[in-house]
Formats: sequence, C-alpha cells, structure tokens
Amino acid sequence: MNESAQHTPIELSYSSSRRELANWYWRTWRTKLWKFHLLCFTAALAAVVIIGGQWPPSIARVLAGAVVGGSLILCMFLFPQLMFKPHTRVIVFDESGIQTRIGKKTGNVPWRDIENIEDDSETICIRGKNLNAFLVPRRAFQSQEHRTRVLRTIREWARVEEPR
Repeated sequence: MNESAQHTPIELSYSSSRRELANWYWRTWRTKLWKFHLLCFTAALAAVVIIGGQWPPSIARVLAGAVVGGSLILCMFLFPQLMFKPHTRVIVFDESGIQTRIGKKTGNVPWRDIENIEDDSETICIRGKNLNAFLVPRRAFQSQEHRTRVLRTIREWARVEEPR
C-alpha cells in the first residue's frame, strides 16, 4: 500500500441484521463474556442468599437467586438486540479513528478506544475497550481484495495486531 493511500479515509455503507449481532454475541460470549456473566450470576445469587438472612439458605432462596442471576444474564443478551438499529450505517475510517452514522445518530471512536479487530472471514469485528463493537459484514466491501486492503489499513491505523 502506498503512503498516500494510508491517508485517504475509507467509507463503507451497509446494514446489519439481528442474526449477525446474535452470532457475534455468542462468539464473544464463548471467548470472553462467559467469565463476566458467571461473575454476575454468582454475585446475584450471593446477594439474594445474603438478603435471606439465614445460613444455610433454603432451597427456595437459592432457586430465587438462580432466577435473578439468570434473568440478569438474559437481560445482558437482550439489551444489544433491543438497541439494534437495522438502518443503513455509514462508517468512515481514517487515521484518527472511526466516524459512524445511522440515520440522524452519529458517533466518533478514536483508535485508542479500540481493543481488538477480528476477522472471521464473514464479518470484521472492531471491538472497543467498552465491549461495544462495529460488525462489518463481507457485503460492505467491493471485493475480497478491497476487504483485505481495508482490514490491513485499519489495523495499521489502530495499531492493533492480528489475533493469533
């Protein structure tokens, strides 16, 4: 890639689906989020047991804690689905970061707030340190070569290494 191409902003336009979001969440859950969810489940269970005020706790109290913990995890899964925006997204990558627009909503994310850029061959996932993510499907690119160039460029700009 020549030096001048590195300074040219890259603009993509695409729509995502709830299914793509659910698939990403499941992949993220299997590799990272399960630990956080286990901690939340355990904390909710412990809180309900402690609030019960007796030791050992009754089976009903333990079941109530499990229901609260499970409900909390279910809400964590449903929240991204409820916040999902099916409208066309315009995303612009440049040396300073990512600018995005969905309808009238806009946002900016500097590269320093990006934790990881993953490619599973169908979707490029650009995950922020806050666990929010941009999911860029294969159809957003003009060709495989275009996709490869964009991925290489944004990794350079983000200074994020390819996962091993």
